[in-house]
Amino acid sequence: MDDNAETILFRVIKGTGTKGLCGIPAARKLNDSEFGINTGKDIIIIRPLLGFSKKQIISLLKEKKQRYITDSSNRESIYQRNIIRNKVIPMIEKEMNPKVKECLVRSTEIAADEESFIMAEAQKYIRDNAVIKGQRAVFSKGSFIPLHSALRQRVIMALFQEVLKSKRKVDYALVAADCAILRNKSISLPLGFTLKPDNGEIHIYKGKNAEPETEEDVFIAKPGKKTAFGGFVFETKIVKNGAGIDFKEKDKVYLDFSKINYPLILRRRRAGDRFLPFGMKSQVKIKDFLISQKIKNEIILVCDAKQIIWVAGIRADERVKVDKSSKKLLLMRFFPLK
Repeated sequence: MDDNAETILFRVIKGTGTKGLCGIPAARKLNDSEFGINTGKDIIIIRPLLGFSKKQIISLLKEKKQRYITDSSNRESIYQRNIIRNKVIPMIEKEMNPKVKECLVRSTEIAADEESFIMAEAQKYIRDNAVIKGQRAVFSKGSFIPLHSALRQRVIMALFQEVLKSKRKVDYALVAADCAILRNKSISLPLGFTLKPDNGEIHIYKGKNAEPETEEDVFIAKPGKKTAFGGFVFETKIVKNGAGIDFKEKDKVYLDFSKINYPLILRRRRAGDRFLPFGMKSQVKIKDFLISQKIKNEIILVCDAKQIIWVAGIRADERVKVDKSSKKLLLMRFFPLK
């Protein structure tokens, strides 16, 4: 308890957020390579005496006539933590509150509950709105800005720490990242990451000079993941063929999975692109097809390893159409980043 109280007060003096006020956890998972330990297995650190004071522990040891050792350096007030231990807390106990340690530790329970709630909300936002690809995350500025500032900061921290697999303990320096987004400015993050608002999206990626890959071809290795491209999110999954399927919805398409050659590719139109529109018998140029359909907006093409299979939201390719013999279907839908 004494160590926990000292830690909390130390963090308050240094300037901390709610996460820092949570104090020392009673149990936590050891990060990979922490303390030079790398076993490839989950290791949990457990502190069973965290709820007991130094006085209680020493009293029990004396009662049991159990010898113990005290680190003599703890008495030297040459380290910041020792100054708190030997001077600051005794002064507060004497002049202000004799139970200051208990009060500090009690505050951790409140802070921990609040931190747990807000991090759960941040993770929910990430699941619903962010698209992750390697060490790159993208989410919509339009859905991010209306969030409370505390939640915005947790979203950035959660992405950086958990989703992007950073082992660094990210502190409230990332509040600056939230401010940068509000000003539509880029900012450098720890470990060589960059945060950059771009065309209504927010990108976090490795490297200071790398540009967000919004218009480069994007590959989908297998069904079941969300993938961002051109301001939209594409979702794919496998479904069974059967009654009740609506083939007329424009924001989704059903294709015969057996006729598709993975990986899928999301890309923009190129000169000379051709496909076989559903219901037709011969290939046409994408350009001519768009003119015939009076479509002037920029389009996104979904391709497999061999051909264009869907002009997103407009027309599927005849060669991957669903028929009576189709058993497994690829369902693909897309929607704007919120």
